[in-house]
Amino acid sequence: VISNRSTWSFSTNWARNFYCWFTHPDFGKQSWDDVDLAAYRAACDDADRLSPKADGTFEPLYSCSGVISSASDPYSNFTDLLLAGLGTHTVVHGKSYLLAGVPRDAVKTLTERTERGEFEISTERPWRDHVNTVRVNMVMADKEYEVGPAPVYRDEALFARDGEERAIGADLSFVDSITQAQRIAKHLIALSQMEKSVVRGEDIEAIRLIPSNVVRLHYKGSRGLVAN
Repeated sequence: VISNRSTWSFSTNWARNFYCWFTHPDFGKQSWDDVDLAAYRAACDDADRLSPKADGTFEPLYSCSGVISSASDPYSNFTDLLLAGLGTHTVVHGKSYLLAGVPRDAVKTLTERTERGEFEISTERPWRDHVNTVRVNMVMADKEYEVGPAPVYRDEALFARDGEERAIGADLSFVDSITQAQRIAKHLIALSQMEKSVVRGEDIEAIRLIPSNVVRLHYKGSRGLVAN
């Protein structure tokens, strides 16, 4: 009941807040009937995992705090909400799946037996895509939740290797924890260092997989490459 504050609920859980936006009639405009509830519950649990802080205390792995204006761009809201939890969102057969950015086990092993068609491996990324620094903007809870600059996050070992700053920006407009912002920045740097990608066709059994599933990929000389 809007007029009765005692009936209000409050949450900083990243997955819950994502779907509050996603199903809101003025924002995401989607129906809860289209949400895979098992995936939703798992994403909520993953977001609430405890992560250590430098002072010895703990905080949720992915919290979500911020202000959304009805005049703001829906696509920017969508991508910024996903980034707050290093999340992945997919729609399969009309159902919405949300995954938090946590390690996951492979759901299937793909071998040479299941391979169909072309098989291409890329083992190098362009040097310009390698990142060693992230310039972060994040929520300032003590300044009425305005978004402002946070301390720059830099991987000093990569910076020394590269001999120069290779920076990207990250607008964390739903993150008010500097520790969480640093975790996200660290992940973005690690992602930029990944060198290997694989493109190959699979047999009909692969239709059971959904985007963002983790698979173990075996091919001659692969030693069990894990792919996403």
